[in-house]
Amino acid sequence: MKTELTGVMKKIEQRAIYNQKMRKDHSDDIQLLLTWDDWIYAALDCNHELKQARIAKENEIARQTSVIEKMLNNYNNNQPFGKGIDKSKAANGSVYEQALQNIKGVKGSKPAWASNLKVGDHIPKELLDELPVTTGELVTLGNWMLTKNIYRFEDIVINEILKTGFDGVIPNYIINLPDLCIYIQTDNAKLMFEDNRVMGVLFCVTELCGQRVLVSTMYLDTGMPRTIVITLNEDLDIESSLGDFVDEFQQDYDPETMQDDLNLRIEIQKKLINLVLWFSQQKPEISPPIPEGSKPVQFTQVKKEKRLFEASKYKTYMIGTETAKEFTRIYQELEAAKNQAKGTGKRTPHLRRSHWHLYWYGKKGKNERYDFKLLPITMVGGIPKA
Repeated sequence: MKTELTGVMKKIEQRAIYNQKMRKDHSDDIQLLLTWDDWIYAALDCNHELKQARIAKENEIARQTSVIEKMLNNYNNNQPFGKGIDKSKAANGSVYEQALQNIKGVKGSKPAWASNLKVGDHIPKELLDELPVTTGELVTLGNWMLTKNIYRFEDIVINEILKTGFDGVIPNYIINLPDLCIYIQTDNAKLMFEDNRVMGVLFCVTELCGQRVLVSTMYLDTGMPRTIVITLNEDLDIESSLGDFVDEFQQDYDPETMQDDLNLRIEIQKKLINLVLWFSQQKPEISPPIPEGSKPVQFTQVKKEKRLFEASKYKTYMIGTETAKEFTRIYQELEAAKNQAKGTGKRTPHLRRSHWHLYWYGKKGKNERYDFKLLPITMVGGIPKA
């Protein structure tokens, strides 16, 4: 992406700094300063500049060719070489100012790619199709370049929690990622989409037109990305939001004619949300543990100026090591109980799936607090050991 959108990191840095200046509290929280739109505008800016540079180069080649042709014509006609040739320098390709269109009433120059658009118009699909990555991948991959953190669940843990359900109503605001964007490896999971294996998923919570959204970009074993976006409306719970679905915010998306595809995406999103919810626990099991109050992505002061840099190295984390031991023990006990039940005529024991549960404490509306936990798998119908 950086190769095909040269300068995109610099553009997004400029937008983050500008957005911070426009905020009343001048927060350094990058999650609040970089939105879906910021990444799209930065990419369109870079793509337009690259196009302008190519056009300028083609024009210069055409101009030089024209000059050579005129010189040859002069030579053939026994005229001075320079006759009729404009010796002025070719104009450089203009680079437009950064788009600063915003809702706070501050006037800013429109970017060249938006010169024919009015406020409220959709960005033309043909412009978005020129970008080297899809809009959803641009947002998640772009944010992940600032973090470069990689998470991997223990094999038994990831396959169990992908089957996890909900116990009670769980509000959307419970979703809390440990960083601006995270990458979870899923090559060790039984996770399929469009008949292809999902090798990893980028998760990012951001804003689109003021609406908080969860963006999930899956990478299939074919190398192709697939993005799913769900809105995180504070008035809805997580289960309700899974059905409140928009597919990559495509302008040509028709839920009536694409219902089957929609159902497939909702089905896998019900699984993916469990990976995200792991980090919403008060003490999620992560090794090495993430320090409390840490800010992995933030501005850096360089010569008294704020800068925002791509992460310099990858950070790897292992998830659920102790939970894996507990799940393994339960499965061993299940097998032992099944063997013990054989020939006794008693009911064969089985497992109850793990599920998320939200515990509330304190008087409602006053000093209210909660504890969010994953209740592990349990054996049901077992017989006592002899």
